[in-house]
Amino acid sequence: GVEGRREMLHVRKRLHAHLGAVTSLSVSKAHSFILSGAGPPGAASVVLWDANRPRFIRVLCGGLETPPPCITVSETGSMVVLCCGRQCRVVTINGAPLATIEVDSNGDRFTAGAPVRAPEWCSDHAVVVTGHANGCVRIWRLAPLKLPGVKRYGPGWRSVAGGEGQQQLTLDLLTLCERSHKECVTCVSFSTDMPPVMFTGDAAGQVVQW
Repeated sequence: GVEGRREMLHVRKRLHAHLGAVTSLSVSKAHSFILSGAGPPGAASVVLWDANRPRFIRVLCGGLETPPPCITVSETGSMVVLCCGRQCRVVTINGAPLATIEVDSNGDRFTAGAPVRAPEWCSDHAVVVTGHANGCVRIWRLAPLKLPGVKRYGPGWRSVAGGEGQQQLTLDLLTLCERSHKECVTCVSFSTDMPPVMFTGDAAGQVVQW
């Protein structure tokens, strides 16, 4: 019965490091770590935990504008995508910045995002997909800043390059999809097939397969 099933769940440990409500969690089973994002606004943070122990490892990012509604980790565990309101950050698992995009418009706020290995979209660079408050979906490549063909952003958009010297990186826009959703994009996910199938969901209850 129900009572018997309840006994199968036992609290192993309670983890404490955040000062505000936890808004997102991401688990890397392959690499045995957990990421958690929490508030308060203006001082939000992402914390890295050891999934085996479990225990605190480090604060991955701090001083975020908003608690991240979305944290996703690449298959290799080497790259983390954080969507935090008007800012999208790509960092290493050690917290080193790879690239950041900032936007002025609330309609373009980053509400979902995920990295993906998709050589049919971009064979030479990592790909990041972001969902936005206005229903848009954008596909980016994480490319060297000095690579020929890297686009400059229009008014209201800013790129903060990560890395050093010749290895400075930026998120370069590959595709903008404006008509897929009429409401805020709330999640982005991929199948494990190759090539991967992309799914996006929105605030109106719609799921789109790409």
